[in-house]
Amino acid sequence: MTPMMKQYLEVKNSYKDCLVLFRLGDFYETFLDDAKLVSKELQIVLTSRNGVPMAGVPYHSINGYLKKLVTAGYKVAICEQTEDPAFAKGLVKREVTRVVTPGTIVEDELLPESENNYIIAVGEADELFIMATADVSTGEVALSAADDLESMKDFIAATGPSQILLRESLKALKREISEITFAMIEIVEDWHFALSSGINYVKEFYSIASIDHLELNNKEIEVLGALFKYLETINFGPMKHLSLPRVIRKSDSMQLDASTIENLNLFRLERKGSLFEILDATITGMGKRRLRQWLLSPLTDREKIEERLDAVQTFYYDRHLLDELREYFENVFDIERITTRLSTDKTTPRDLLSLRTSLAALPLIKELISTEASFERLNDRLELFPEELALLQRSIMDEPSTVVGDGKVIREGFDRELDSLRDLLEHSVEKMKAIEAAEKKSTGISSLKVKFNKVFGYFLEVPKSQTDKVPQNYTRKQTLVNSERYITEELKEFEDKILSANDKIQILERALFLDVCSRLLNSLQRLKAVSKVLSEIDSLQSLAAVARKNNYSRPRFSNDGKVKISNSRHPIVERFVSDFTP
Repeated sequence: MTPMMKQYLEVKNSYKDCLVLFRLGDFYETFLDDAKLVSKELQIVLTSRNGVPMAGVPYHSINGYLKKLVTAGYKVAICEQTEDPAFAKGLVKREVTRVVTPGTIVEDELLPESENNYIIAVGEADELFIMATADVSTGEVALSAADDLESMKDFIAATGPSQILLRESLKALKREISEITFAMIEIVEDWHFALSSGINYVKEFYSIASIDHLELNNKEIEVLGALFKYLETINFGPMKHLSLPRVIRKSDSMQLDASTIENLNLFRLERKGSLFEILDATITGMGKRRLRQWLLSPLTDREKIEERLDAVQTFYYDRHLLDELREYFENVFDIERITTRLSTDKTTPRDLLSLRTSLAALPLIKELISTEASFERLNDRLELFPEELALLQRSIMDEPSTVVGDGKVIREGFDRELDSLRDLLEHSVEKMKAIEAAEKKSTGISSLKVKFNKVFGYFLEVPKSQTDKVPQNYTRKQTLVNSERYITEELKEFEDKILSANDKIQILERALFLDVCSRLLNSLQRLKAVSKVLSEIDSLQSLAAVARKNNYSRPRFSNDGKVKISNSRHPIVERFVSDFTP
């Protein structure tokens, strides 16, 4: 029982239902039974140390391995080194900083682009089932109710969650629910669903003093509170990017059951082709997810239907408008998920570059649709972000590194101190060559070289045949077969400056990056709002582009309530037969 293994077992004991990835230097290691399981799931070598089974993965490629484990339905606790090993006295401190589950991931590499990633908490209220649904990656939150078990199962099957939190009193339903979904189902103790704690969690997550204006009943608050408590436990704090809950009422839209979705072949199952594949000409991930939601919940309000059809028709008849808009949307990225990573401290330099590119496209999109009456509602909601765009243009390089702290993320001119430190490093080779030339001249050793490696730092290398010319101020550093390595006071001072500059750049660039992220957080809700507008516009142009391509016609409402269809076509079947008969 080494001190390190004792530390690991203490962590594992607190996270018994998780696979614990334990940071050791450049690797995340697993031990004992976890190691055997991870070795099998990830197809990596199972090794051992002192008779203890081990299996590890490199820290820099953790996301690829995480995706496999989470997709397989495992909860994974990430145990990080919380102090620098270079300054640690004795055993390095380690703590679990995050628990990753199928329904709580936010990283782009782990998420399906065109689909929402839902987690659903299921509770009960008299004869009803209450479902609180959240997509942590986009911030979407919704509440709905089901009259009976079959309706509840239909809702789950239609929503397609990756994780379900089932109240303990309902655990007898676990097997039945598991038959209609591939989601990870986790039993949550009943006390999580207490009204008092539910109220507190809802207030905390939304930073509000009262929940009265949300107009939720007690049972809805209990289930929503249970979901929020779970998310806080997983992510070690409230998630401020979550939107206010949308209460799904049956009158707002048609709620399709699982068999209808399958029989209409809305999404690809076993059969070839789907309606979504045919209608999808979206350009952004936001648009794809919005289009899926529209297909799953068709509108039932005539006014809203006509409003949507008007917008599609505008694009349909104005090819120039449609083509120009699609060109602008090529520069729009997934703002919805970028804002989530911004609020959960998982922002990358590429995220900020993508956000900058997207914000730069907004004025062009707004100007393009501003003259069309059918887009007035959307245009009014399409806010511009000149201050945020200016900040990103000043601060982030055009091709930033993926690693914050290597000096290649923050743009030159944004911070004087960082610029001077980078200048020192950029001219280090010239300085090193100058030292080398000066030493050659003063010693007469023509083959003398100034070199650097990560183990020994900077040194003067002299061939054995010329060591008799080495002056007294040279201090021997290392002996090789054919040469000797030395250090001088001047070279040592140079080395200290360079190495300290590296450390300072790391600290300073990280601080500057975090400051930029912090300033953008002030615009979080506005950015989320504009992402929703963009997703709608993308979905509308998609429907218009497909309608033009496939020669679809606009449906008209009859005044007598009767349905008449002439020369009807099946959008899926006609793609797979050579001679379709209307």
